[in-house]
Amino acid sequence: MSLFEIVPDNFFTILATPNKKIYLQALLVLRRCYRGELSIRKTDYVSALAEELISRSLDLAPEEDGLPEDASFSGQAHFLLRRLIDHHWVEVETEGSSLEETLAIPDYAAKFLNLFHELTSDQHREYNHYVFTIYSVLKQADETRDDYLYEALATAHRNASALAEDLRSLLGNIRRYHQLLANQAEVRGILRQHFDQFSEEIEKKFYHPIKTFDSVDRFRPAILAILGDWREDSYLKDQVAELALTRAPGRFGDALAARREVQTLLDETIRLFDYVPELVEEIDRKHRRYLVAAYDRIIYLSHSDQTVKGKVVQILTALPTLEEGDLGTLLAENLQLFKVGWFSENDLYTPRKRRQEFDPEPLPLPSPPDLAAIRLELESFTQRVQEGFDQARVLAFMREQFGDRPILNTAQLDLPGLDEFILSLLAVLRHDDPASFYRIQLGRGYLYNNGFRLPELKFYLKEEADGGLSE
Repeated sequence: MSLFEIVPDNFFTILATPNKKIYLQALLVLRRCYRGELSIRKTDYVSALAEELISRSLDLAPEEDGLPEDASFSGQAHFLLRRLIDHHWVEVETEGSSLEETLAIPDYAAKFLNLFHELTSDQHREYNHYVFTIYSVLKQADETRDDYLYEALATAHRNASALAEDLRSLLGNIRRYHQLLANQAEVRGILRQHFDQFSEEIEKKFYHPIKTFDSVDRFRPAILAILGDWREDSYLKDQVAELALTRAPGRFGDALAARREVQTLLDETIRLFDYVPELVEEIDRKHRRYLVAAYDRIIYLSHSDQTVKGKVVQILTALPTLEEGDLGTLLAENLQLFKVGWFSENDLYTPRKRRQEFDPEPLPLPSPPDLAAIRLELESFTQRVQEGFDQARVLAFMREQFGDRPILNTAQLDLPGLDEFILSLLAVLRHDDPASFYRIQLGRGYLYNNGFRLPELKFYLKEEADGGLSE
């Protein structure tokens, strides 16, 4: 069926008028309203379109049909809606009960609205979404072998085709930017194309994801393994063909046609996944070629000036060393060049004075570290730590904590500072020493004592602990 048998003859006319950008915004607003509601009220769309015109400061230019009588933004919104209706982008319906006018979008117009949104949106392309969806549906179907085998296979083929198509689109975009380099005549144009367009629109949104977190290699082996098993399983292919006849009545003439369709879906999906690494490699190769070409183009334009001034500079550079008088005569006879000078108000300024050059004194080299002094300091520090928290101090700390009590728990410890906290830890570590007079019993969980996190423990005097064990 021909495209123009589906869409009206004047369907694309509004996109060839001086107000084509405004009509595009009107269509995008129409899609936004269409996506957010089941039905679009005419008044709601006109209000949303007027707000869009105000926010973007858009004004209609004169057309063959003239301008709206009402020059306000609301009047322009009504004018744009009438134009969309006349060109069959939208249809008006009347609700039976309320007589309120609503807007309906034909199916062919909805497809173009989605296309316009995809082309103008700044969304990152998630290639891994296709691969993960294929892996999920195939893995689930392979484990259950239920009535959704045909849907799983069709979904896998559809997503594999979309993945390959998006990768081809990425390759085409890189080629397009490569060709645009030849049209750049200035270095700043190349830099603007690379950093403002290629880097933002291609590398960050498409190329970088597929080379990092959207890598298809993670699920590709598992997908090919499942598809390979299915292709070799004749019983399963017959089962999928029977499900295809049931799920899509009238689509296949007989079981043989359904079986051929199943085989085709399997073969094409496997072929697409075999083709993906080659496509990614070609994208890498084209990306490298673009970067090299951009660099070479910058170097070329930096060393060659194609203007008249640049060509004169090339001629003067190629001339031999001559006296000023001979050089002037030569240029006057052959190139008819002459020196031009003028005086303007911009020449009236005080010349800048150059700074007096000076040689700073070199910074002194740092002396090498005294390793012997460092070693003595470390030994002294270790000795001070050992003397500060020796066994005698630990035992004295625990006697003070027990007092007259035979049993002591962690919550009852008096820990006013960091030294007491360290002593409590050392008391736990040294409870098995022969000189210790207490035993511990480990509980469950932890508690906080004066901001210090400690395990739940019970301390027993040895006499109390031994008596409890003997009983």
